[in-house]
This record gives sequence, structure tokens and C-alpha cells, in this order.
Amino acid sequence: MALSYNIGVSFLGGFAAAISQALYQLNSLFPGIYWTCTGIVTVVTIFVALSLSDRDWVKLTHRRSEPYFGKSTMPTMPTMPTMPT
Repeated sequence: MALSYNIGVSFLGGFAAAISQALYQLNSLFPGIYWTCTGIVTVVTIFVALSLSDRDWVKLTHRRSEPYFGKSTMPTMPTMPTMPT
């Protein structure tokens, strides 16, 4: 999954300006249609991954059992005592 993510990000992110410019030269609506289609592919991919995860066919390692915000279970760093002046 990481390989497909990196290939997708490098292709769509790296060539985004060139693809949009080439599509705009064909028709001014094509870049919007292209980016709408890539967004739809992203949403479908998320739902398929969540469905496969519910069936225990795929483990999504980026999901956490608890949120990033709120009470942390990590210990805090002790503060340094101040020196008397």
C-alpha cells in the first residue's frame, strides 16, 4: 500500500501543474473535471480500504485506537530546576 501511495503522490503531485496546463489547453473545463475524478477515486479508495479493514483482509496501520488530541498516555518530561541567583 505504501508503494502505491508513493507512486500516486509522485505522479499526481509532481506532474499536477503540467497535467492541468495540458488539459487547459484542450478545454478550460478539463482541469476541473480531471481533479474531480481524482477526488472521486480517492473517496472510493478510502471506502474500499475501510470495508476491507472491517473484514480483516487489510490492516490499516495509520489508524489509531485513540485520537491524537485529548489526554495523552505518554509521560511528560520533567522540568529543569532553576538555579538560585
